[in-house]
Amino acid sequence: MPWRSNIGNSITGGIFRFFWRSGILDTQSGFRALSNSFIKKIIYDIKPGRYETEMRILIKALRDGHNVGSVKISTVYFDNNKNSKFNPVSDSFKVLKQFLLFAILGFSDWVLDYSIFILLSLSFSVFFLWAHITSKVISVIYYFYVNKYIVFNSYRHGLYEFLRYLLVVSFNILITSSLLYLLVSYFQFSQFMAKPLVDVLMFTANFFILKSFVYSKK
Repeated sequence: MPWRSNIGNSITGGIFRFFWRSGILDTQSGFRALSNSFIKKIIYDIKPGRYETEMRILIKALRDGHNVGSVKISTVYFDNNKNSKFNPVSDSFKVLKQFLLFAILGFSDWVLDYSIFILLSLSFSVFFLWAHITSKVISVIYYFYVNKYIVFNSYRHGLYEFLRYLLVVSFNILITSSLLYLLVSYFQFSQFMAKPLVDVLMFTANFFILKSFVYSKK
């Protein structure tokens, strides 16, 4: 495989397997066999693009519960694929856009959450658990809509998704509040150090929960 294709495929494939726990090795291959029903979904749901389109199709297949497998084949490149329009930097960025958006918007949500927590704790002397719960609740609406429309491009009925999201948030608040109370009350952590530690532990779990439960297109 030419170096440009190899670099881009290694990066996108590795991150794809990490987030989606899939055994697919080549995420950029355009040589695919698709069912008629899934082809119709692609036509209506997948926006046309460049090399990121292959990744979008894979993500949709997994999110919709389709079986996805791979078969090794021989590849032939004419003149070392020198006429390829693939740019290992810009095209890899487009492919990884969903992951990057989730991380960036997740960080902005955490900044909002933590800022409110500090404000309530220091300026209004609110008990740390109540400050934590309040800051979480305030950031819920922001986080829900940025993930819905920007990261996962989901246009399902809003109330249905929001109710599912509330279940996730309730579970999140329960777990983080319990861990926060444990660290502060029993292990003598500073509440301002314990909260970001707890939030970091929940960050990765949130991606999988949101992707498979809240914004699933099944």
